[in-house]
Amino acid sequence: EQQQILTTQNLASLIVGLQLNPKLRDSFRPMAEKCFQWVTRRLTIKVNDRHSGLIAMKNSAYAWRQMIFYLSLMKKAELDSFLTWSDEQMQKLHQDFRLRFQPTMRGLTLAASGMSLNNALADQMGASQFLGWT
Repeated sequence: EQQQILTTQNLASLIVGLQLNPKLRDSFRPMAEKCFQWVTRRLTIKVNDRHSGLIAMKNSAYAWRQMIFYLSLMKKAELDSFLTWSDEQMQKLHQDFRLRFQPTMRGLTLAASGMSLNNALADQMGASQFLGWT
């Protein structure tokens, strides 16, 4: 799990090694949006047993990390626009899910501003990382 967090399933190696950044630059935002939509859709599907729930959480965390990787390649204005868009998307979802996922969204916002989630302010704001385990 830690290796996957650090390498984002080797996406960084592929983008850099194959010099894909210039070719994909205009695609990072749409790809990040698709990841976000997939995660929120997947996490709102009811599961019948604990094992299915754990698999859904793990796969959603993979997609979330992929989204973070795409966001890291965007310019600041595009990233800010994505954050506004993702907040609008969250408002369309059921309140129970929004409340449950709000710490992760706060964590995303803090991280996008360059702040670490390992400090008192992040704790005070109730910000958290989205990990594939609970």
